[in-house]
Amino acid sequence: MQTSLQAAFATLSVVGMIAAPSQAQVLKAGSPAPKIQIAEWLKGAPVSAFKKGEVYVIEFWATWCGPCRENMPHLTELQKKYPKAKILGISVLEPDTKQVKPFVAKMGTKMGYTIGREVVTQGKGRDEGTMNQTWLKPAGQNGIPVAFVVDRQSKIAWIGHPMYLERPLKAVLDGSWKYEMAALPPPEEAEMQQLSQKFMQLRTDGKATEALQVFERLSKLNPMANKMFGIDRVILLHQVGKLAEAEKALKTVLDGMTSPMDLAVAAMMGGERTAPVGWTDRARTLFLARLDAFEAAGEGKDALSSYGIAYFYNELGSPDKARAIAERALKDPALLPNMKPALEKMLH
Repeated sequence: MQTSLQAAFATLSVVGMIAAPSQAQVLKAGSPAPKIQIAEWLKGAPVSAFKKGEVYVIEFWATWCGPCRENMPHLTELQKKYPKAKILGISVLEPDTKQVKPFVAKMGTKMGYTIGREVVTQGKGRDEGTMNQTWLKPAGQNGIPVAFVVDRQSKIAWIGHPMYLERPLKAVLDGSWKYEMAALPPPEEAEMQQLSQKFMQLRTDGKATEALQVFERLSKLNPMANKMFGIDRVILLHQVGKLAEAEKALKTVLDGMTSPMDLAVAAMMGGERTAPVGWTDRARTLFLARLDAFEAAGEGKDALSSYGIAYFYNELGSPDKARAIAERALKDPALLPNMKPALEKMLH
């Protein structure tokens, strides 16, 4: 179970559910903040340089990143709650930078803070943008969203996932923050992983009622719990006979699936889950319709998303569709090694 959980959380760092530093970390708490290099400011007053005596949050996101979108309302609330800090949301790693401006316009008040787009020299790849090269890579950050707090001395005070941002931001603003505190894992993260492991174990052991109780605790602690384990909650509700509640929960999960990448996250966190036996026909139809919509729209052609779509086609009793998508995913060199066995099994 521990190995399963570790593999799942490693995947989350790739798809942007958690921020995971690599070994090569040269930009850290206490380091001078790098320059801001922005191609275009899309909302709010432009910031050309950090001013001494002011506190900033630099949060990195992308239009394709589902977890980034999930955090936008949270960042908006933090900007309202802590107006003495200036939150800058910087778009990075975009396959098509022309999509950023209309995305920001569509999000409207959900992005209630300053927004900019990094500089990407023509002919360069999406991972060769200036802010990615000077902030994320030196900090050893492999996934987004990720936030940096810049203190009044224009130094990095903290680096981490935006869901854990409020505690260090508040401390930097009131002067109680120390650089060495940045090395300590957020207390919420340790509890989240403990509850996640307990939930997965109870689910595997067939203890549906107890697992549902743990999910309620986990969802209050982690706003991403529904993306990670929402489908499992639907399965568990079916197992305990709460069919109407299960259909309502499934609709909530599907409404929150803004990207096929969300399916990959749910599939990886599924680990040793049992097949969704006993689902109502309506629930199964709703889920299959969402998978069909992703495929019809041409979304989810990347390796991770394809894995998620194939996984759930297979679970929902559409092995032919699962097989075709599994073949596509297995040809993609970007496929993670721990995803291959499940896809290869679908071919037989």
